[in-house]
Amino acid sequence: MHGRDALFPNFDQLMDVENALTERLNQARRDYASRNATSAELTPDWLEELKSKRFEQVEDLEPLMDWVIDALETGSVQMTHPGYLGLFNPAPTFAAECADRIASMFNPQICVYSHAPAAVEIEQHVINEVARRAGLPIGSGGHFTSGGAEANSTAVLCALQAKCPDYSDKGIYEFGGQPTIYVSKESHLAWLKMAHSAGIGRNAVRLIATDGQGQLDVGCLATAIDEDLKSGCVPVLIVATAGTTNAGMIDPLKPCSALAQKHGMWFHVDAAWGGAMMASTAGQSVLDGIERADSITVDAHKWFATTMGAGRLCCAKADVGFIS
Repeated sequence: MHGRDALFPNFDQLMDVENALTERLNQARRDYASRNATSAELTPDWLEELKSKRFEQVEDLEPLMDWVIDALETGSVQMTHPGYLGLFNPAPTFAAECADRIASMFNPQICVYSHAPAAVEIEQHVINEVARRAGLPIGSGGHFTSGGAEANSTAVLCALQAKCPDYSDKGIYEFGGQPTIYVSKESHLAWLKMAHSAGIGRNAVRLIATDGQGQLDVGCLATAIDEDLKSGCVPVLIVATAGTTNAGMIDPLKPCSALAQKHGMWFHVDAAWGGAMMASTAGQSVLDGIERADSITVDAHKWFATTMGAGRLCCAKADVGFIS
């Protein structure tokens, strides 16, 4: 099929192509073990072929799909390979693949409740169940995001808004001093970009030293907050990482929460990676203290093994303007 038929096929055409695509993907599954787990280098010939494809150029759908699948079979890390051990981004479950297919077909627009009430209610139910499992209070809110960075960025905005209600209208000048946020040196350094985007500047981020185990050093954190208070800064946010990018370490959640409460700060747990431990009866105790968080990031596309990208933000204070 090509042209209009490829975009809007009749039912018989659709079934023929869909069945052919399903068989092609099943063949890719059967070939998983025979391929290398690592990505091959893209060849100059393939790159030239890619460049030759133009917006105004009409191509047949079936060979184009085959071309893309052939490229992905060698030109990407094979997360579904039996030898792939990267748990940071694991292979998605088959149920997640099915969910992706259903969502793609119905393409619900969930920005307005009346446009897709069923989809909105499903999303909220899932968020509520994650919040409940984490131990957050009844009435907690949140939403799905494109990934951990968006969820964490929203947490920064929530923290600024909670500390200074006029922030959303008047900006950082209403703080009367430099707002500061505190994360460990082993955290995802996207926090610097988030501070930049929020208008408080990258210098607002305090990268706190870690102990010998790679966990945030609470003593260094307390000292940094005290020094900032003396210099006229406004401490706003403490971030504890539950599953650092490099080593999967979990920061001391309860002591971080206690410091945040002492200084009237927002306490966020970036559990994008390790948050799925809440689903483990045996291992859930490693997240003791997460229930004290004002907000939590948990990526479904990491240990919950869904398809990319499925971040989630759960917030214990659902009345904060940025998520209500």
